[in-house]
Amino acid sequence: MGLLQGILSPSPGSSATADSPRGARSNFAHAQPRQESNGLGIMVKKKNLWMHDNDSGRGVDVLTRIDFIEKLPTETALYLLSFLDETMLCRASRASRRWHQLATDNSLWRHIYHRNPYWHTRNMPKPLRRPLSALLDEGSQAVDEGNQSVDAPLPVDASVHYMQLYRIRKTLDDRWREGKSTTQVLHGHTDSVYCVHSDEDGILTGSRDRMIRQWDLRSRECVRTIEAHAASVLCLRRYEDQLITGSSDCTARIWSLPTFTRVHQLVGHTAGVLDVGIEDDLVITCSKDTTVRVWDRATAKCKATLKGHCGPVNAAQIKGGLIVSASGDATIRVWDAKTFGCVRVISGHLRGLACVRFDGKHIVSGSNDHTIRVWDVQTGECLQVLEGHTDLVRTVWFNEQWIVSGSYDLTVKVWNRQTGHLSLDLIHGHKGWIFDVQFDYSKIISVGQDRNIVVWNFGQDLDLTHVC
Repeated sequence: MGLLQGILSPSPGSSATADSPRGARSNFAHAQPRQESNGLGIMVKKKNLWMHDNDSGRGVDVLTRIDFIEKLPTETALYLLSFLDETMLCRASRASRRWHQLATDNSLWRHIYHRNPYWHTRNMPKPLRRPLSALLDEGSQAVDEGNQSVDAPLPVDASVHYMQLYRIRKTLDDRWREGKSTTQVLHGHTDSVYCVHSDEDGILTGSRDRMIRQWDLRSRECVRTIEAHAASVLCLRRYEDQLITGSSDCTARIWSLPTFTRVHQLVGHTAGVLDVGIEDDLVITCSKDTTVRVWDRATAKCKATLKGHCGPVNAAQIKGGLIVSASGDATIRVWDAKTFGCVRVISGHLRGLACVRFDGKHIVSGSNDHTIRVWDVQTGECLQVLEGHTDLVRTVWFNEQWIVSGSYDLTVKVWNRQTGHLSLDLIHGHKGWIFDVQFDYSKIISVGQDRNIVVWNFGQDLDLTHVC
């Protein structure tokens, strides 16, 4: 019960008496109120009362309880309530009208919502007043100093209810943990689908049929088809208003969005371009020719060719001034994006690597040894080994909460990022090898050899306007 036990229980200073029944009856007639401190700085009236107890026959002290929340300034009361979890807050809201008003306060629930480090919001109005979170962050200092000058923590937009956002986000999390999703399959490509990118503007896919298809996020209908390369579209990545694609025709191309106007063609690799990456003014490409190339995004000139791998470089990422590449030679190499020197070689996988993702601090890699490994980019230490796939792990994607992987064993698996435990095993989406996956807070999208684009939707019938 936590805090509420302290609120609703007698103070430690009060105790049962051992008066005799006869003496208690006599005292009852002449009992006078007296003042005692309850430890909250509020005086409580207490009388010695006779209460009949068939078992003990003893007299006990009865504490006249008061609602101290009623006596406190709003900001202080909200600060105290912020220590309760959502279950206790809901119970507290039934205590009285005042408790209900406080326990359902929008600013209080804003603080509760953001207490979860994985929950974020979008499209939210900017507060015009100092939010409750400022007071809650100041903690006991604001209470100790008796600071009552903070503006009332009222929401600017009454249509945004954080308690409702909390319920939506918790439902979404529960569905992820329990595997409750709806599945939709998009059809359109005429051959294997190798790559996918999804954001708020829609879904982009690239295929062996040489086409890029753009899909509407809501209707799931194909709204545009672009003949992108002279051969298979093996990879694509969007960055701001540009799209980078790589192909087995040995080239990469930069496209301007939303018109899909070709801006540059990057020529230099002597074999298929297997992955692309982009950050700020740099574009990187990696190839079956065992090299990684670094290009100037504005001029399309090659700035460096990174050599060191002795097998196809199947995946590469750039983030925070570092380039990470993964190869069929079973190693990961970390490169400095300014000097273009190799700063670290990471080994541990038993067979060649097929995929890699990098967030600036951690590397997640998938291999033909059927495992996924998580690495510290600064030390090269292997932090986790995730086992469960029974064939090559072709693709991985991760955020701070989940790791999602796709494999030639025809499954998509969801792993807890913190514990490494397998959370979901999605086995009925594809009938062929899975080539790429991507996910966000509400859905997973996977593509593969069977030409299918499978959307695993965990947010069905939820209003996700402000949730992410």
